[in-house]
Amino acid sequence: MNDIRLLHGDCLSIMKTFADGEFDMVVTDPPWMNYQTGHYDASEWHRAIEVISPAQYASEMYRILVDDSLAIVWCRWDVFQLHADAFAAVGFSIKNCIVWAKPNHTAGDLNGNLGNKHEMAIFAVKGRWQRHSRREVNLWNEKHLFSKGKRDHPTQKPVNLMVRCVKLTDPGDHVLDPFGGSGTTAVACVKTGRRCTSIEIDKGYHDISVKRVAEAQAQPLLL
Repeated sequence: MNDIRLLHGDCLSIMKTFADGEFDMVVTDPPWMNYQTGHYDASEWHRAIEVISPAQYASEMYRILVDDSLAIVWCRWDVFQLHADAFAAVGFSIKNCIVWAKPNHTAGDLNGNLGNKHEMAIFAVKGRWQRHSRREVNLWNEKHLFSKGKRDHPTQKPVNLMVRCVKLTDPGDHVLDPFGGSGTTAVACVKTGRRCTSIEIDKGYHDISVKRVAEAQAQPLLL
């Protein structure tokens, strides 16, 4: 794992140890709700995940990114503005939102609400980021890991979704995921020839990341 660092610990503390401009990109899916409430899933399948305000980490992300770089931060529609405001307050330019269109909708309030089939991500830049490959769009149709049997983490993203994120950098660039979960960003970096530092506070999910990255490194790169 020479180009992949999987760190176990609190990202709010660990990020403070990184040098200014150490990373070329931030891609992450921070905890934006309490996953053991009825709002998501009241089962005992997953462990409690503490909600963290984006104001607690936005400034550190800005500091450790190089100039003319980007950050993609996944969140839900009802906390999108909260995240956008926090990132804009520390110097990021909010350039766009990425909308992930899922083939399946959530359950939730079956009779009193619309079925939710999307998630959003803030597309923010530090300085003036410029694309180095074909132009991406902001509506991404990607499969969702709808079944619990296909997920190691309650909000695990599909690898293809994170591949699209990290391919907005150049091969060899250094990607940071401070809320690493089960390691999907790191796996995407392995598959596309990027370096990655992933931080996860939960030992169980960290161990899953180590296993998934090792399995990905045994496979050929995506061309």
